[in-house]
Amino acid sequence: MKRILYILCSSLLIVTIFLLSLETLLQISSLVYTKSRKYIINNNPNIQAHALRIMFIGDSWTTGSDAPIGSGYMQLTLKNLRLIYPDRDIQGYNFAYGSTNSSQAIHQLLDNYHNIKPNILVILTGINNGWNTQDVITASKRIRNEINIYNKEEAVQFYEKIINYFRKLKTKKLYNLILYNIVYKAQEIKIPLPANEYATGYYQVFDSTRDPEKARLYLIDNYKKHTENYNDLYKLMLHSFGGNIRVTLDYLKTKDFLRLDLIKNSIDIYGNEKIQNSAFEILEDNLLDLQLICKQKDIIMVVQNYPYLKFPQLLRALNKIANKLKFNYVDHYGYFASNISYEKWKQISTMSHVNYEGHRYMADNLTVALKNIIKKIPTK
Repeated sequence: MKRILYILCSSLLIVTIFLLSLETLLQISSLVYTKSRKYIINNNPNIQAHALRIMFIGDSWTTGSDAPIGSGYMQLTLKNLRLIYPDRDIQGYNFAYGSTNSSQAIHQLLDNYHNIKPNILVILTGINNGWNTQDVITASKRIRNEINIYNKEEAVQFYEKIINYFRKLKTKKLYNLILYNIVYKAQEIKIPLPANEYATGYYQVFDSTRDPEKARLYLIDNYKKHTENYNDLYKLMLHSFGGNIRVTLDYLKTKDFLRLDLIKNSIDIYGNEKIQNSAFEILEDNLLDLQLICKQKDIIMVVQNYPYLKFPQLLRALNKIANKLKFNYVDHYGYFASNISYEKWKQISTMSHVNYEGHRYMADNLTVALKNIIKKIPTK
């Protein structure tokens, strides 16, 4: 019995020493580790003291992807607000960057808010957390360096102190990254084949001709007629090549299809609960950090969700985080579902975003939320 107890205690001591050593190394490395990307920094913004300043951060949705230049939802929202409040000087600053995750959105804020001094921060982020795991550690480090979040003067419950302490640990964030990468890359994930009109047509061509190439050409010629079928194109094309991923991707590249690795990742990631939970936990941590810095700097934070129909898991995660953290929340998904028919959605949806009309719907929805917020901000 004593021997067993000795072995257990020794093992526990070894694990504890290992974790403490790992945490120490990660803390030291974070002092010299820099963010992986350089973002837009406006060192000489044209700031008017009396202006109402709205800062936008996020990914390619906020840059206006798939809308004409200058016609993304951010610019359309500003136009709407200036019509509603013609006597107010409303300035907008967009620091979004394509393909960024929620940790990198924190860098977008911290790089610029000293110069901009925004009244309102508008955020749309999270859709890239599934495949982009860069800058998770550096974002939390910069937040802590910026303000004394974890040692606030006001009274904090003991359990909150414990939770905040564990949120600081680098080993916890490393665990999330390892969980994501190892589980995702090591596990064989079965991709379910779609069962819709697009898939039926593919099977019919394949069965009638027994010619895989003709079936593939059918997929390429018809994918734009369907809503979900950029993902469905990949799944069915993979089927036509007998599950050979590399050959499938190489073939589609010859047909001028781009960013296929992201399509595969999105299918695999959102089919794996462990990977989802890891990505969404990082998203929640980042939104909490953003909320804390906004509270300390007297910035009104507004978080949006995506109108996209392809990632219901992300929608549920954002809804859950919004209910928990109680920030201003703009529900684009619900707005589109209530105001846009399925046929209309097929017209405005693009490969991975929405077109100009979709951005206009987003702007109209966001305008309603910001109009009510601005109404409560006194003029200077």
